[in-house]
Amino acid sequence: MTEAGEVLDRRFWNGKKILLTGHTGFKGAWMTMLLRRLGARVAGVSLEAENPSLFEQAGLAKRIEAHHVADLRDLKQIQAIVDAERPEIVIHLAAQSLVRFAYRFPAVTFDTNVMGTVNLFEALRAQKSVQTVLTTTTDKVYHNQELGRHFIESDRLGGHDPYSASKAATEAVIAAYRASYQQPNGVISLVARAGNIVGGGDWAHDRLIPDAVRAAFSHTPLSVRSPSSTRPWQFVLDALVGYLMLIETGARQKQIIADPNDAAYNFGPLPDQPSAAVSEVCSWIAEIWPERFSWNVVAANSAMKESKLLQLDSRKAVDVLGWQPRMSSREAVIESISWYKAVHSGSDPYELCQQQIEHRLAPVRTSI
Repeated sequence: MTEAGEVLDRRFWNGKKILLTGHTGFKGAWMTMLLRRLGARVAGVSLEAENPSLFEQAGLAKRIEAHHVADLRDLKQIQAIVDAERPEIVIHLAAQSLVRFAYRFPAVTFDTNVMGTVNLFEALRAQKSVQTVLTTTTDKVYHNQELGRHFIESDRLGGHDPYSASKAATEAVIAAYRASYQQPNGVISLVARAGNIVGGGDWAHDRLIPDAVRAAFSHTPLSVRSPSSTRPWQFVLDALVGYLMLIETGARQKQIIADPNDAAYNFGPLPDQPSAAVSEVCSWIAEIWPERFSWNVVAANSAMKESKLLQLDSRKAVDVLGWQPRMSSREAVIESISWYKAVHSGSDPYELCQQQIEHRLAPVRTSI
């Protein structure tokens, strides 16, 4: 056996000053712990953590250098935080990310996702410490005609619903600021488009895994709207490691990006680890939690259009970054549910996350 080496360069991250937006959210909490494990100095800016939240469960406010409660829609607030923190790397995760919420509150969604990004980028414009910016959008950013093909980064962007449209508009903002302000000042600005991310500690409503967990805890069947909908499910640490590999590569190459598509990378299951339907995910959960979990199908709200088929082509991330997801969609779901079961049995959420992070950061062993 031989060690293939670490997927992330701890020397790159050790001591780096990071500004992380959305750090109180599900992905933000995991990113906070991952960055701290790599030795980075993390200043977070986000709305108050919801209850329950992984951020609170893991006690992360006391484990980072700075915890700022602020709204990205308030430019003065954000400007003051950026000026105080003087970050080297900015990771922008903060967003209104729920499709059904966006249908009910489109103005809030556009304001948060589009103007929140504008305000952050405005605050960063005059900050000379900034070297690299990574913004996450979504797999739903593509103009999806549901033709059965996997989306590549050069495909047309668009959206049939407020959430998707807000993210496509956000990418237009990113491209404009990159070309007009960031690249001329030597700042690398990148985009990560990820599939449906699952993992322990997600408590959001209208997401399959946390809704399934709540149903299991209460011994009630989960009501499923669209059992045939297919999504690129992936484990949270696979995606977040990919984001950090993208930042490392971008920071080292310092390439001039003429085409916005060159700055964007998909992160999702590989072709031999295909996307899965909602019904498959529910069956996987039922297999490993039969004593608590069951599900049934209910009528969907026809006024709310959600994509039935959504698949990403992640070969660019594989070829350029050397990124590889270590878990299939099934393994990602099982790992996630195991986390919730362990916490429900009394295990410490922070320690469970640390174990999973260490396992993900461990070198890959291959036969020689």
